[in-house]
Amino acid sequence: MTQISNDTEFRQSLSQLDFSKQRELAGMFVNNVIGLSTDERVDRVIKVALNNSVSGEELASSLKTAKAATVDCHTRCGSEGDWKEQAGYFVARAATAAMMPETQNRGGG
Repeated sequence: MTQISNDTEFRQSLSQLDFSKQRELAGMFVNNVIGLSTDERVDRVIKVALNNSVSGEELASSLKTAKAATVDCHTRCGSEGDWKEQAGYFVARAATAAMMPETQNRGGG
């Protein structure tokens, strides 16, 4: 196993993975912080991200669900800046990024 010691090496290692492995890895990351989200939809999206035999239709549906959860979480944050809701928003954003098709991901994976 290659040791990664900086951001550049991390990005290079990620880019060498196929899209389904990138999605699975992103799902594992988000799963570690899922407790910061109170939105059950995000939990369901992550379960799809972790499934390596998921259909294209399920991926598309989960992406829509993740986007809806992101919008709803952002709305709940409010101008008061509720930190718990903001944490949920960032978890939902990460779930959305995990489900984003490779062709639509501007960040490169």
